[in-house]
Amino acid sequence: AGKLMSLVVCASVLLFIVASGLLTSSINNWFSIQVEKSLKSSFDVAQSFYEKAKTDTLYSAEVLSLYIAKNDLLQRSAKPELAKAIEEKKAELHLSGVELFDARARLLSRSIDRKLLKGGFLKTAPELVQKGAQEEKMAIVRSSKAGDIIIGIAPVYAPDGSAREIVGVIAVSTIIKSSLV
Repeated sequence: AGKLMSLVVCASVLLFIVASGLLTSSINNWFSIQVEKSLKSSFDVAQSFYEKAKTDTLYSAEVLSLYIAKNDLLQRSAKPELAKAIEEKKAELHLSGVELFDARARLLSRSIDRKLLKGGFLKTAPELVQKGAQEEKMAIVRSSKAGDIIIGIAPVYAPDGSAREIVGVIAVSTIIKSSLV
């Protein structure tokens, strides 16, 4: 009777250990698949958000570029109107910063929010302005202390538009707060 009892106890303990291992393995597999799917979905949402933000920022740069060309705001006599127009368009398009450069990448006008400056943004990188002067349109993301800064670059064409002469480059910036990053 003692041998039978010890055999039953050994078999029960062995069965318990095997069942416990199988249960733990099944739960781990199930949760790892769920977590993996959740992480992939979160990544996809974040990627879509950034792509939309880049598209919107580039669109804002193009809108400003057309507005400046259409109203011939790069002529010397339009300097006060240019600064006012940039401030108005910056607010209208919900931008954190606007910089306007001439065709040789010299800064002509600038309006930057404090939050962008606090984030460490000093000015648009010269190589980006050069690309805009070479007819490239682009939007990039730069990280900063305050969050990610999305910069949109677009060339500004001469008002007549017939020769498609580049007379300037517009750089617009939007900040995505670090709490969202």
